[in-house]
Amino acid sequence: QVHERGTTGATWGSKMGITKGQSVGFAASNSVELAITILGLFYGGFRATAINLVAGAQTIGYVLEHSDCCLILQDASGELS
Repeated sequence: QVHERGTTGATWGSKMGITKGQSVGFAASNSVELAITILGLFYGGFRATAINLVAGAQTIGYVLEHSDCCLILQDASGELS
């Protein structure tokens, strides 16, 4: 079941136009869904870049500038804890 959901995520990334090797950022609370999303990114050949929103603006800016994220994912609720 986890493999199937991860593969679905990889397919979704490709349909979004993300190519292998590109970085996809994520800002989300720790959860099973997040773990499966990260697996899906790996299955698709994408780089998964964690964005820690409590790290401060300077650190977040550095991560975004140096990772060259083509897309940033967040929790569906928009609320991070």
